Amino acid sequence: MNPLPYFVQSPLLRSVPEVYHAFLGVDPVEGRGRRERLREVFSLAAETVGTLKQVHSASVLFFEPGDGDVPGGWKREGDALWTEVPGTGVGVHTADCVPILLAHPKIRVVAAVHDRDRLGDRDRVRGRSPRAVTPLPLLLLQRRPAVTVVET
Repeated sequence: MNPLPYFVQSPLLRSVPEVYHAFLGVDPVEGRGRRERLREVFSLAAETVGTLKQVHSASVLFFEPGDGDVPGGWKREGDALWTEVPGTGVGVHTADCVPILLAHPKIRVVAAVHDRDRLGDRDRVRGRSPRAVTPLPLLLLQRRPAVTVVET
């Protein structure tokens, strides 16, 4: 049996009921793809975890079946993906950018955002956020009453 992929978790997101998350690191098993790593960490079918091709935009998309099950690529392009469907997950891939995971502590909604602006800690302390984060509350307000987010 192969070891689990390396990952870290946020204590803030661990406190949100029914939200499971991971920031995946370097895999100890050479050649294991991201879909297999996600399946092993979360015990979910790969097609239920959506990811996007990042295009450095402010595009925020709702998870659709098949977002995570496209061999050799991605089904859609954008910078943030969110879901409120139990048993599904969302994720982003980053190189020199920062992944941001958001969750609401009372309603079932989570989002994964690719921080295209490569903001440093100083900017976050000043309250700056990636462009893709700005539309998220507006989108969620159309579906729910007021929403708050936990940022890691």
